[in-house]
Amino acid sequence: MIEPSQGAVGRLAVTLACLIALSTQTTTAVAADPIPGVDVVVEKIPPGIRVARVKTDSNGCLVLKFLQSGRYQVYDKFGNRASLEHEGGPAKWRLLGSIKEGEPVWSLVDECDPQ
Repeated sequence: MIEPSQGAVGRLAVTLACLIALSTQTTTAVAADPIPGVDVVVEKIPPGIRVARVKTDSNGCLVLKFLQSGRYQVYDKFGNRASLEHEGGPAKWRLLGSIKEGEPVWSLVDECDPQ
């Protein structure tokens, strides 16, 4: 069995700490701000039936008055895509992210309890 030296263990710990910090910063930076004005399509999956095409409001929200319970996918023309499970009834979802090179990069958040 080969035992690592104390120096090697220390370098490994520092490298891991840097990688964790970098991944945390990247995740935080991607999902920071509401993204208004994005046209998105909402589909019920399966079987992939389009239920709405909407534009996010000034707060990055899309509000749907009624959806059946099930899994839904939301996507835009830029290739962003996310899915979530919905209990049924009204839905209020928000796109959070940033604009990179003129295109939105977002994640989908379930805000629940629409007004």
